[in-house]
Amino acid sequence: MCPSEHLADSRDVVWQGRRLEGIVFDVDGTLTDSIEAYYETFRESCARIGIQVNRKDVLEPMVDGSKIWDRAIPHDLPDRQEKIQQCIQIIGQVFLEVIRRTQPFQGIEEVLLSLRQNGLTLGILTSSWKPALLPLEKNGLIACFAAVISREDGYPAKPAPDGVLACLNLMNVDPAHALTVGDSPLDIRAGKEAGALTIGVLSGIATREQLEAEAPTLIIDSVGGLTAVLGLA
Repeated sequence: MCPSEHLADSRDVVWQGRRLEGIVFDVDGTLTDSIEAYYETFRESCARIGIQVNRKDVLEPMVDGSKIWDRAIPHDLPDRQEKIQQCIQIIGQVFLEVIRRTQPFQGIEEVLLSLRQNGLTLGILTSSWKPALLPLEKNGLIACFAAVISREDGYPAKPAPDGVLACLNLMNVDPAHALTVGDSPLDIRAGKEAGALTIGVLSGIATREQLEAEAPTLIIDSVGGLTAVLGLA
């Protein structure tokens, strides 16, 4: 469980020449091993109404921000819009079934505890719906975060910086003293637009080349390496 109070002064955490006070994390593919859950959700939902979907067509839109329906559902499908609406009606329940089987990445708890103990305020910004937080909630990790923003909160989706800025405002952290961590190019763009330092992780949806194209401050394999990178290990 996360401590209720910070145990150190965040002025002690300096990285890339900046004093860090807070970190905003993405969830899927960053804190939780949930990328395949999205493919499974779309595959199962569409299969129930007789449509087969391609894994690539489901996951690639999560990299570039395009609409999954535009890629995954054939445009020449008879009654296409009706079929999409049928999927939409099914998909919420299927996602709940799938996401309950998903876990945080190994070692995440230790990283979050270390960051908190070193005085950093933590937040979450996810473009997914609130059920995506279930793996963190069931493992007692949601208490580590001072602010949590999901799709239901209505901010423009990444790469717009609005959600990052709103999360930092709730955390009482200036973007000049913030870091964002995520697995997709959209996370990197949003963090940079907000004025924060950015770290891309290779544990989720994007390749190293896709992340490098966005010129993040750093790319690491996973959040498990974050404390070492920040000099806290």
